[in-house]
Amino acid sequence: MVANALFPPPPGFTPENFSALRRPQLFMSISTLGDSFQTLLRIGEPPRGRWTNEGHYIFNSDFVFKHNGNRQLFNASDRFSLLGYTPSPSCAFVFDSEPTSQSPMEHLRALIMRAYREDIDLRLFISPAHARQWETLAVSGLWSKWEEWKRRLTVMNEVEAARAGKSPFPIWDFSGYNSISTEAVPALNDVNIIMRYYIDSSHYTAAAGNLVLDRLFDYHSPERTLPADFGVRITPANIEAHLARIRDERERYRRTHAADVAEIAGIAQEVAKTKYCKHSAKAGEAL
Repeated sequence: MVANALFPPPPGFTPENFSALRRPQLFMSISTLGDSFQTLLRIGEPPRGRWTNEGHYIFNSDFVFKHNGNRQLFNASDRFSLLGYTPSPSCAFVFDSEPTSQSPMEHLRALIMRAYREDIDLRLFISPAHARQWETLAVSGLWSKWEEWKRRLTVMNEVEAARAGKSPFPIWDFSGYNSISTEAVPALNDVNIIMRYYIDSSHYTAAAGNLVLDRLFDYHSPERTLPADFGVRITPANIEAHLARIRDERERYRRTHAADVAEIAGIAQEVAKTKYCKHSAKAGEAL
């Protein structure tokens, strides 16, 4: 499950999709029947373009090779994040700073409340984006808001659990700087080294995804080792210590990956010239 904290729901979002009658309505619709028939016709066909027949985007070594290596993809991802997904604090929709009944956080609250009410086994987690993703967030001046969002998430979960008389759902934080998220990015245009856990700053591979699932479901596979530092269960009781630890780990990363940090600062300065909203902090400023 993903909660988009930066932007409002997409134009196609409708609350009716969550009504009790929505499933039978979709099952009986003509458009669903037509789409299902087209899917059956495509079974066995090779993937079209960048999408598999199951609707999954193709991210693999061939994809990396065609784009001249991971670092090219990382730079493009970081530039895209700085342009739109991590706007400066003066921009609208930043981390749901003005909670309303239609805000992303309140939609998330409604989902959590329903899960408690209907005894749904809900597992919440914060995505294990690469460390460079968190550097783009910091250079945008959003680090403190990012921390506050995590605090609010843990409190919301505890409050709704108490209200429902249930044990809180687990929230696992895979973000920050750990042995997986700090994987080294190959040199520019190096197509001989393909990263194991990441395609770019925000998209991780199945290898990393499997480790996330292992942590969420306490699964121990003989085929892989789950690093002890990958995934921390957060609650209001430990959130401050957890956030402090991430800050310490970030300082260590900045010392040991100075070239990556400088590269992101350069992209931020470039993006600042064309960004759609006014900065409240200097682009490239180290926090």
